[in-house]
Amino acid sequence: MAARVLHLCAAGSALGGAAIAAAAYSPQTRSWPRALEAVALGFGLQFERAADAAEQALREASTPVELWWARAARAWASTGWQPRRTPADTPADTDALSDALADLPALAALPAHDRALPAHLLIESALGLARLDDAVELQRVAQDGGTAAAETALLDQDGASNAYRTFLRATEIRLLAFTGHIDRAAALLDATPAPGDRRGATLLDACRCLVVGNAARPGLTRRLAARLEGEQEPPSDLVSGGVRLLVAYGLVAVGDVQRAARLAQAAGGDEGMSRLRTVDRGLAFELLVAAAGSVGDLAAARLWADRSLVLEGSPISDSTLARIESRVALLEDRSADALAAASRAAALAQLAGRAVEAAEAEMLRSQAQLALDQCQEAVDGLSAVVHATDPDGFLAPRRNAAKQLRAHGLEVEPTPDVRSETL
Repeated sequence: MAARVLHLCAAGSALGGAAIAAAAYSPQTRSWPRALEAVALGFGLQFERAADAAEQALREASTPVELWWARAARAWASTGWQPRRTPADTPADTDALSDALADLPALAALPAHDRALPAHLLIESALGLARLDDAVELQRVAQDGGTAAAETALLDQDGASNAYRTFLRATEIRLLAFTGHIDRAAALLDATPAPGDRRGATLLDACRCLVVGNAARPGLTRRLAARLEGEQEPPSDLVSGGVRLLVAYGLVAVGDVQRAARLAQAAGGDEGMSRLRTVDRGLAFELLVAAAGSVGDLAAARLWADRSLVLEGSPISDSTLARIESRVALLEDRSADALAAASRAAALAQLAGRAVEAAEAEMLRSQAQLALDQCQEAVDGLSAVVHATDPDGFLAPRRNAAKQLRAHGLEVEPTPDVRSETL
């Protein structure tokens, strides 16, 4: 049943998958169908219902495999819905992903076939919670048999292809890209067989847009984006909305912030970006602030910044909100405040392994330094970022740093090897 439900989730029938799982529940089957239902509801953007189903699955789990499916479902639900705050005299809500990570050896002890899919859901949850360092650690646990074991678990009795297999591969590609390993993400994309369905092909093409954008290939990025914009289905679930966001993130990497913001807003569905997971809500708000700022519309930038405060206090969005704060401060000519906010954003992003976001925070930091006539500090900071990201094929920082410094008659310092050869 798991293979069938996950196939429906990836194929665009998440709520149908949830209905199949719910119908299979009984006191005898206990937690297994409830965990699957929670996953399907999350795919269908019904995160609060997913959280309720996952909590029930966790209470009723009676075997190690059931326990890990329930933990994975609970972490999955938490990417789009945070538990309500409890009164001061009651225990604070626990962190679903941290609870799972605290008992990671137990997951690693399961046979590869049993742990592969729960581990993948936890990796995807860590991505959705913007905890990329944890996602990398979870991937290490899943690595033994990893994707191959998960793909085997997805085959039905007839060995038919399963749409979720493409989603599995997309998770690996996105994790590599968002942690700055662009060359490895590109290689994995190239090694991925073409899916047999249009939806899967569109998802992988959107991943490619993200990758080539951060590889600083503007022409290819824009051509891919133009084609994908014409092929996209309405944003009705996690995958269809995610395609738009991946294209947006590729476009913003090559400086096309207006198109990126339009795509993010379409995926968000309303002024509160309520159709997105928490991490993507914050990033969509930031794109809208940046787009407004790029045309000097301070009023619109402030409006979107104010709307983003609905995420205040969430560790998922802490670095994003700090970058938004920095962007607005720059528009208001409060360069010292912009520098402080950007520095905070960079530190928070680095702490969670969010390499692409850390690089963006450094761009804002240098912009504030240039406004404060701290030119050498700006050159030093951007040069350090470029030298750190170049070896992994993450070339967008070099392109954007060169553009920013060139406007002030400055340039990125050559790498130490280049400098010694020149001398």
